[in-house]
Amino acid sequence: MTPISYLADLAQDARYGVRTLARSPSFTAAAVLTLAIGLTGTIAMVTLINGVLLSPLPVRAEEKLFVVWRGLPDASARRWPFTTTDLDLLRKESRLLAGVAGVGYNDPGARTLSENGDSSYIQTARVTGDFFRVLGAEPLLGRSLRPEDDVVAAEPVLVLTYGFWQVRYGGAADVLGRRVTVDGQRFTIVGVMPPDVEHPRRVEAWMSVAATQAITSNPVFKVAVSSELDMLARVRPGATAAQAGEELRGLGGALDALRPAGDGRGFVPQLQPYRAFVIGDVRRAMLVLFAAVGVVLLIACANVSSLLLVRGDARRSEFAVRAVLGAGRGRLVRQLLIEGLVLASAASALALAATTALVPLLLRWVPDGFPRTGAIRVDARVAMASVALALVVAVLAGLLPALTAVGRQLAEHLRSGGRGTVAGGGRWRRALVVGQVALAVVGVACASLLVSSLRELRTEASRLATDQLVYVPLDLPEATVTDRPRLRRFVTDLARVLETDPRVSGATPINGAPFTGTGWDVPLFTAEGQSEAEARANPSLNLEEIHPRYFSTFEVPLMRGRAFTDADNERALSVAIVSADVAARAWPGLDPLGKRLKMGGPASTDPWLTVVGVTVPTRYRDLQVERSTLYLPAPQMLGASEELAVRTTMSTPLLMDLLRARVRSLDPAVTVMPLRPFSELLEVPLARPRFYTTLMAVFGATGVALAVVGLYGVVAASMRQRRREFGVRMALGAEARDVRHLVLVDGAWLVGVGVVVGLAVAFVAAQALRGLLYGVAPLDVASLLGAVAAVLAVSIAALAMPLRSAGRVEPAEVLRAE
Repeated sequence: MTPISYLADLAQDARYGVRTLARSPSFTAAAVLTLAIGLTGTIAMVTLINGVLLSPLPVRAEEKLFVVWRGLPDASARRWPFTTTDLDLLRKESRLLAGVAGVGYNDPGARTLSENGDSSYIQTARVTGDFFRVLGAEPLLGRSLRPEDDVVAAEPVLVLTYGFWQVRYGGAADVLGRRVTVDGQRFTIVGVMPPDVEHPRRVEAWMSVAATQAITSNPVFKVAVSSELDMLARVRPGATAAQAGEELRGLGGALDALRPAGDGRGFVPQLQPYRAFVIGDVRRAMLVLFAAVGVVLLIACANVSSLLLVRGDARRSEFAVRAVLGAGRGRLVRQLLIEGLVLASAASALALAATTALVPLLLRWVPDGFPRTGAIRVDARVAMASVALALVVAVLAGLLPALTAVGRQLAEHLRSGGRGTVAGGGRWRRALVVGQVALAVVGVACASLLVSSLRELRTEASRLATDQLVYVPLDLPEATVTDRPRLRRFVTDLARVLETDPRVSGATPINGAPFTGTGWDVPLFTAEGQSEAEARANPSLNLEEIHPRYFSTFEVPLMRGRAFTDADNERALSVAIVSADVAARAWPGLDPLGKRLKMGGPASTDPWLTVVGVTVPTRYRDLQVERSTLYLPAPQMLGASEELAVRTTMSTPLLMDLLRARVRSLDPAVTVMPLRPFSELLEVPLARPRFYTTLMAVFGATGVALAVVGLYGVVAASMRQRRREFGVRMALGAEARDVRHLVLVDGAWLVGVGVVVGLAVAFVAAQALRGLLYGVAPLDVASLLGAVAAVLAVSIAALAMPLRSAGRVEPAEVLRAE
């Protein structure tokens, strides 16, 4: 056969398939809709994965770009910051790095933006002047930062992210040259970056390190501006990451010489590809969700396969006649596969249109801070993927029915007059239902595990009574911020006058909002008596500067010892409170009270701190990660708290009125910024787990619904095929309940086998969720049994209608038909 004639035959088969499907509109609509449901979720996930994981980053030669941290030789701390002096040395000495830039450690941070008399917060990041050159990103409008912007005498300038430009300025081109005030300093907006350039994550504007130092009033923080930086490095063409890492390791001695004794000497470079850094921890979640929606698609394909098997039974006379007239088995299989392809193509087109409409809605639902949302769109690659999916679906849904339909003894079927049933088709339909139920169990089990994990996170958050706590940010004048005793006195006095109101049960100065994941770190500490090696094995600590009412305001219980008091000032013995895990690590089996520790290694010159209390571990800094914590009294540390946490029964507007009145009486120059209830702040760390859980729950519910439809269809078809048997049984004395029992046993067997198989697969599939679970084991019995119970409940509901119909068979009517 020539290619032209073969193509002509294909076109003829396609036309015949379309006409055949058009003559069965109910079947065609059911099949297309079922496949479209599965394909819509799949194409939506393909769109997300394409945008977040696969699409190119808007930077030059991204494979040569790395984020670098300092690490200690024993890996006790993997993310120590660099200083501007470190970066200068590396620029000078490195032969394999084409560029080195710095970006603020733990940035972005909230700063006060004032414009036209209005004040709000803007999330800014400090970067060195060569940051955008090393990044390899060109501005959308204006210009980016330059090295000459990062010197003391330079005019302060801002570069905006695309998202901030759109939200605050509506995408206006005249934003360039506009002057705004950030923390009391006038800045000029000089550029806007493209949509997908957001490093570090959640940043809204970039400023130079020099400009950041100029607006930082606290002298200790002013030093930290240039001494706490992450490094962005670009490897030269022809060099590899491994070679660059070895070169950096060789420069470790020169870097150590820049640091004081005991201050984390020893350098193990930690290089992470820039793409991996940008994507963060979402890769595993997205691949798991893609697998989940793949399960839904498989269930949909199995459903349509069952429909095609039933339709094949109805068309066996047609196939027999065509076989007698000379149609070979291959031609018949091809005909049925083409019909499946027509169904899959229609479903794919419908799903692509639905996804195009749903993506804007999905983007509104994606949590803040989710990486690369600007790259999520239905593009040519997504359209090509939908075509490929149509081909896959056509094979998955159509191959088995095609082979089953033409594999029968068609001539014998004609000789029998077209009567009787074919056992093979029924067996395959039952096997498909078992597979559907099994896949539904897997989907619901995974969704149940994520639901349990989200519930555990909420339970953990409730220990801080977030419904009664309010975060109070303050905009303080520079004279107050630079005078630490004055700052400490103001925030302490404000907390005390607030507590005079009976509706306020506690108030304490704090250093930042909860659940942000940022704060102060102690990469290395030494318990008295520890050797250098033992000290390096200690975990890094979260450091909290607190005031006497801190623990009572948050209602965090002390396990041993006491809280800080006003007597723990700069003239008193240096003291500390540690979380229970620190005490257990540093002094196993001993009473920690009275023991001493200090920040840094054994050679550190930091003062020894005497432990006066042990508290339960908390998750104030990061809801999902329990951090070992060291608490120090504010007078003995920096005394830099500029915000408050207030426990109150008042509404937010009433508290704002009270705060304004109290602040006015203490210092009219202080501005109370918009209040944030802790329950609102809690939504940030819960947003992404909730997003994943909701998607998984939707996919699980869709899979169960499709599986239930498949179960109902097979049981109903089986009942129709056994109608004569039921009529004979009832004519011989069987009652309706006996017939219903037969149908129930048949359906229950399918469900039971499917549940057992599904549980076995779920045990394996749940391991993929390990990195997404909090407080729940992948083999959590309660979650898995809950999934089984849910599938069993809906399966019983699916069997109800066929059971009612089975008991209504009229024996006389059936026998007369025979």
